[in-house]
This record gives sequence, C-alpha cells and structure tokens, in this order.
Amino acid sequence: MWKVEDKANIRDYTLLNTYLLSPMLLRNYLLLDIEKDTKSKNKNNAIIQKFVEDIVKIDIKNEWEIEKFLVENDNYLNMFITIGLSSYELLGRLNLYLSKKYENGKVNEGKLKEYIEKYYSKNNKLPDKSSELKKALKRSDYKELVSLIVTKAFSGVLSDFLRESLINGDIFDSILKSIKKEYEKPFEGLKEIINIAKDNNAATNEAIKSNIINLLNFMYTYSSKGQSKAEEGYKYEDILIEYLTKNGINAKKINKKVLGRKWDVAIYDNKENLKILVEVMYMLTTSSGQTNKRKTIIRCAEDLNKTQGYEIAVLMDGAGWLSRTSDAQELLSKVIVFTFHKESLEKFVKYIKTRC
Repeated sequence: MWKVEDKANIRDYTLLNTYLLSPMLLRNYLLLDIEKDTKSKNKNNAIIQKFVEDIVKIDIKNEWEIEKFLVENDNYLNMFITIGLSSYELLGRLNLYLSKKYENGKVNEGKLKEYIEKYYSKNNKLPDKSSELKKALKRSDYKELVSLIVTKAFSGVLSDFLRESLINGDIFDSILKSIKKEYEKPFEGLKEIINIAKDNNAATNEAIKSNIINLLNFMYTYSSKGQSKAEEGYKYEDILIEYLTKNGINAKKINKKVLGRKWDVAIYDNKENLKILVEVMYMLTTSSGQTNKRKTIIRCAEDLNKTQGYEIAVLMDGAGWLSRTSDAQELLSKVIVFTFHKESLEKFVKYIKTRC
C-alpha cells in the first residue's frame, strides 16, 4: 500500500506542480514524441493558404456571399468560429440562449426561426457543448444556422439582428450589449487581415500571402481560450498513458464505470488484473468542482480498498489546489497523489512496479 509518509506534503506538492505547461510543452518536458503536432500545423497551413486565396475573391461586405462561403466550406467555418469567436464555448452559450427563446415562442418569423425549426425537427435542442457543436456542424441544417450567426457577428450586426429576430428583443439590452462586445468585436482583427489580403492581392503576391498565412496560423492556434490545447491533439490522460507505457506500465483508458463513476486511466498488472484507477484533474480550479471531486474520490478509495483491493491515484495539477490547501491536504493523506513533474512521476512509476 501507498503509505502516508511516502506521500508528498503540501510544500512538496506545490514545488512539483506543473499546471503552467500546455500539452506540447508538457510533451517536450517528458521527452515524448511530438510528430503529431507538426502534422497538425502543416495541415492548418494548407487550409489557411487555400482560405487566403479564396477569401480575396469575394465581397466581404456582402452578407449573402459570406454566409454562402461558410456554408460551403467546413474548414473555413471552423476558422471563423475559432479565430472570430475565440472558441466554440461562446457559440454554445448563444445556442443555449436561442434554444430557450425558441422554446418559449420568442423567435420571430425569418431565417433564424427557419433554421432553428429545421434543426429542432430532428433534435430536441441546439447543441451547447464543444463536442456536440463539432458533431452537429457535419449536418447541413445546423451548418446553415451557424453560418448565419457567424456571418452576422463578422458583419458587426449580430446584436441588431437578434433584437429584430426575437420578440421583445430590445428588452434584453444588457445581453445584446454583451453580444456586441463578446461576439462582434473579436472579428475586427480577422476583418482587418482579410482587408489587407484583398488590398495587396495576397492571392498572387507571395510575400504578402506568406505573412498573412503565418499571422492567421498564429491567431488560429493561440488567440482562442483553450482552443490551442485542443488543436495540439492531445488530452492529458493520453499523455499520462503514453508516459507510463514508455516506462513499462500497462496503462489504458478505462471503458467501464467502477463504483458508479467513470475514471480516466486504469493500470493493470501483466495478467490484466486491475490494480490502480487514476483520476486526471489537470487544471481543475473551481472550488465546487474540487470539493465535490475530493469527497467522491475519497469515498470511492475507501470502498475499493475494502471490497476490491484497487487503489485510487489522482493526477492533481492546477493553480486552484494551491489556494485550497485543506482539500489538497485531505487528498494527499487518503489517496495516491502525483503531478506531471518528472520527480513525482518517477516516484509513481516506482510504486506501480511494486504493485504490478
């Protein structure tokens, strides 16, 4: 068993915290292969180059042309959402708002109502989570709705459009002001770059085109809130599994619930007997999230040790834990706690090998 005296104390845990590392920096730090990131970047470059060549051919002041341009090009619609809205999260929030308005009969006749009705005819609500949004964008009916919304935001008239499209829309003035700030203003940088590309004939001017492509690639990767992590193509549990596998540990994603909850990583011995369940809590910072997870994990750890002989380990990295030492201390005293710091991982690997 993992002894309390073997655990990191709060001071040690603080020194071993690595929450500032993005997925790619973490992979570099752990000496893991980063070939996948290069492929992703090359793919983005090709898409952005084609985008620059195509966007200069259309009149960006013509909303119909922009909307048609986005409906017909999935990659370009994704670029507008990623660069213009900074993330799919804002689109999800707006969908949630529109779903409530539609369900309460507050959407006027017009394209907005037509597109929402078309999507609702096969679904009970608009998607409001990133994973759902990306799946829904493969459907033509939803693509029409998003292209309309993004076009209005790009044109700087989304708040006015919603005021006209929603019954009593002007009552929600504070929301419309927020939409102007959060949904319209971020597109100004993208519009300026497109204008520069058009004014300098970037389709044929290789020097200008190269600079525009590099700038858009930078914006696409880094301007979004959390989007850059997703674009690197790695989840933290995947990085953990890869590191453990590299060190001779039989670690896999677990596809079944244990004690009524889904865990992130399972560690087995060489006979495929489950030994340790791992919860990956990288960058968890909300107080309620920390407290609830702490209680659940400790309860499960106590039950599993008694009934199954499994152990619970927590990859606990995040700024929030440093300010909530009581929650961190309790986890440190009850379960195996480690971070992505090399010293912490090496100690964890050493312990696993005594169990497996």
